[in-house]
Amino acid sequence: MAAIALREYPPQRGIVRIRNIDKALKEYNKKHKKQATIEDVEACIFSGKVFSYSYWDRTIVNYDELEAELEEYMKTVKKDGRHPAGIER
Repeated sequence: MAAIALREYPPQRGIVRIRNIDKALKEYNKKHKKQATIEDVEACIFSGKVFSYSYWDRTIVNYDELEAELEEYMKTVKKDGRHPAGIER
């Protein structure tokens, strides 16, 4: 096995939660007090800090990264109107 896997891999922290945008938005809004919109989610995806993959008409995202970015986004944008990554709305 050492010949095949030459690199040491970090221990797994857990399974990454992959969701499509609609499910991620519903899950976020169910869990948090401040409600996010689809525009908020898209702004976080376009920041480049959230993994996303588009296939035909579906886009899947890493929910853990999206949740962290949305929390930061809701603190800054909803308060002072700017995105931490400098993305204009």
